[in-house]
Amino acid sequence: MKIIKKKDINIILKDINKNNFATIFGKGPTFKIINKEKNEFRIGINQASNLAPDVDMVAINDLHNIYKIHDCVYNKLKYLLVPEYLHTEKTGREKEYYSIILEYLQDKFFGCLVVYNLKTSKQKNEDLIDLFSIASTGNTAVDFICEQTQIKKIELYGIAMEGDNYHSEFIGNGNYKKNLIRFMKKYINYICQKHNVSYKLN
Repeated sequence: MKIIKKKDINIILKDINKNNFATIFGKGPTFKIINKEKNEFRIGINQASNLAPDVDMVAINDLHNIYKIHDCVYNKLKYLLVPEYLHTEKTGREKEYYSIILEYLQDKFFGCLVVYNLKTSKQKNEDLIDLFSIASTGNTAVDFICEQTQIKKIELYGIAMEGDNYHSEFIGNGNYKKNLIRFMKKYINYICQKHNVSYKLN
């Protein structure tokens, strides 16, 4: 496992920027299993990565979700995106948990651990990249593509679409009410327009 901080980010961006577009899979009602295309960069949000085939990156903001990803996903994974101060029970933010996950992932994950500053963190680490969305981990993944990479097209499945909280394949622990979904959509639109990235909510 290699820990990627701000000074190392260009190392992984050389690989990621070879792709023409990104697909982000969340646990929402429009989640869909589709085959991976050539020059596609895939991000799975939390447990969506257990079903979405061939994900390149898994994004996780909450500590408990670290333990819900299948070992076979970790074994093949290139990148894991986590904040230095992971959420615990939707809050926390004061204790640095990523040292805990280093131990947990030691014999499971052999890729690059991309650690960033989450806006809700009480402390900011100047050695890490900043991602500012606080709406959801799906928004964090969009932030990463828009703010860190040169990819200019994003397809989203199971993210920011109204309906039941989760796709039938997933047992959720959140409550995605209409107001939150609207906020997620609004922020996705804002950050994509800001960085001239086209997107589609499937």
